Amino acid sequence: MENVFNSTTKAVAYLRLSREDGDGESASIANQRRIITKFAQEKGMIIDDFYIDDGYSGYTMDRPSFNKLKRDLNNDIVETIIFKDLSRLSRNNAKTHTFLESILESGKRVLTIYEGYDTFDPRTHKMVGIYGWMNEDYIRDASMKTKDAVKALQKEGAYINCVPYGY
Repeated sequence: MENVFNSTTKAVAYLRLSREDGDGESASIANQRRIITKFAQEKGMIIDDFYIDDGYSGYTMDRPSFNKLKRDLNNDIVETIIFKDLSRLSRNNAKTHTFLESILESGKRVLTIYEGYDTFDPRTHKMVGIYGWMNEDYIRDASMKTKDAVKALQKEGAYINCVPYGY
C-alpha cells in the first residue's frame, strides 16, 4: 500500500470526549473536528463522515459511534480513519494494540495527527506502546487524584453534595 495521499483519498474521522460540556457539540469535539479537517485539507484528503462519541470514557471500547465505526470497517465502508491522537481511540493500552493490529491485518489505515502514527508506515509503530501506556496511566492518575480530593473534603467535614460517579 502506498504511503501517500491524493485528492481521491477518502477518510472518516473519529472524535471522542469523556465528558459532555453542555448542550450541543462540546468545545473539545469542535476543536478535534477543526484539527482533523485542517489535517485532511493539507493532505488533500476528503472526510466522508465524522463518528462522534461525546460523553464516553476512552477506557471502554463499547461506545455507540465507535461500534458503528467498527461495523463500517468490517463491511468495507471505511478504509481510512483519522484520530486527533491515540487517546481519542482508547485509553486502554491492550485494547488499543488489538484494534490497531486488526486494522493493520485488514490493510486499512489509521492516522493520528499528534503522534504521527500511520498503519502504512512501520517506522511509526514503535511508539504506540508508550503512548498507550501514558493514555492508560492518565485514567489511573485522574482516579487517584479524585479519590484523594474527596477524602480530603470528608476529613475536613465539608459538605459533599455530589460525589463523582464511581467514587
